[in-house]
Amino acid sequence: MVSRKMVLNDNKVSPKDIPMICQKVVVSIRREKIKPAINVSLDSTPLDILHSSWKFINAFYTYSKFQSYFQLTDWGIDRLERALTQTHESSTKSTGDGSKQDLSHFIIQVVSPLLEPHERNQIQAQNYEHYLFQLFPGYGDSMDSLSISDKISLLKDIADVNIERMSSYFSKVKHIHKANNWRVQPLGSDYDGWVYWYFGDTRLYREIPLSTIKKEQDIMSMDDFTFQLVCSTIEEWSDLINKFQHAKGNQKELGRNLVEIGSSVILKLRAEETSRLKYEAKIRRMKELELLPKKKSRRLEIKFDEQARRKEMEKAKHQEMEKAKYQEMEEARHKEMEQVQRQIMELEVDSQQHSKYKNRREEDLDRVKERMQQGVDDYFDKKMDSDPDVDCLHLQWLQVIPSMSSPPAEIVKKLQEWISLVGNVNVIQKDSQLLFNINEEGFNHILFKNTIRVYLELCMHIFISQFVYNQLSDIHERWIVGSYDNIETFCSDLMALVRDNYHEHKDILSLLLSIFQP
Repeated sequence: MVSRKMVLNDNKVSPKDIPMICQKVVVSIRREKIKPAINVSLDSTPLDILHSSWKFINAFYTYSKFQSYFQLTDWGIDRLERALTQTHESSTKSTGDGSKQDLSHFIIQVVSPLLEPHERNQIQAQNYEHYLFQLFPGYGDSMDSLSISDKISLLKDIADVNIERMSSYFSKVKHIHKANNWRVQPLGSDYDGWVYWYFGDTRLYREIPLSTIKKEQDIMSMDDFTFQLVCSTIEEWSDLINKFQHAKGNQKELGRNLVEIGSSVILKLRAEETSRLKYEAKIRRMKELELLPKKKSRRLEIKFDEQARRKEMEKAKHQEMEKAKYQEMEEARHKEMEQVQRQIMELEVDSQQHSKYKNRREEDLDRVKERMQQGVDDYFDKKMDSDPDVDCLHLQWLQVIPSMSSPPAEIVKKLQEWISLVGNVNVIQKDSQLLFNINEEGFNHILFKNTIRVYLELCMHIFISQFVYNQLSDIHERWIVGSYDNIETFCSDLMALVRDNYHEHKDILSLLLSIFQP
């Protein structure tokens, strides 16, 4: 199914929400990001609404994935869109009649599994609306009276109810298909944040990040329109491949997926185009023969046949070349999949041992963190016992280890006060280096150790990129277990992460500077 974007945790806020006073960092930016936006509303054209509605894409993917269950054949998304976009006025025309019959046939096929056995034998194009609106009374009593958005919602509701009642079908096919085979995953995100989706046909969509919608628009009014059709023709796919075939950095994996999929889709579209042109040429030839006098028709028919044979030979040669190219790509993909499968099998062999090791490792880290937290408790207990004039309430507040559920600004404030108790500690950024002014006693101070630990945990909580999280997690673990003998090694690892993509990761550095340069 089409996966809806997960809403970000309320506690995971942008670093921009944290009041910081730090040195300005001047960087050169290759280009300014363009905020993803979908300029579609209920007043847009029906086709624009269909192209942008996640409900429609979700519903069609359900029907397409389970076409054997719904007994649907030769139903592409283009055909369903044509059936849905026919207005009530055009339904009296010949083209409208065909599309209207298409829509009634489609509705009958997807509604029939929800009917009683005797009703399935009775439903037909003339009375399908009676059965349809008995099941879904909230939509009125006529398909012609529904807006395009209501038709989309109706198709989505039909799909959802079918999924709820497909338990017997799932039990029959679960030994053939795994659950993951019924789900589709995004291909990746581009530089501007668009998330790209391919559902197995000839179309490529991209989705606006849900976080962008929440920040820039009203989620209640724009939630239906989160997709944008990117490619559906040979020219559009070719342009996309040219754009992404040399993608680098965070877009490299996305580019590889788009080039691989786009090449296969172009071959498919060319085959369909060749078949269509062949059929049209045949129809054209038949019409021409019908208009010719009988005496000339045989001679011209022979001539046309000869021309057709030559064209067939040329097309066959071209198709063989395309087929060879496609087979070469498939063999390469097959070899890659075999290699992946071997790697998976190798990982599965020692998965239990790895899991035990991971659990032990996490337990060891938890024990070390507990000792570090106990060190903070002991430090402030001793401070309150040794000086009766101190503000005990304030020290008790400082004694509590910050929780990641607290506002980031409050966490930063507490870390700033911890550092003020350590002594003369400051940090500056010079070119591509991070320089700490701290002696050995300060480096080993329990508050300094915990300040860096909590800072890293706050970064892991705020910056949700999986790559950033994994890198920070490694640095966090090494800091806790004491792998860093000096502050210079820690700074080197942190700056290596920031330099990897300075534009994306500079807020990690800004957060650190705000703690040590209040």
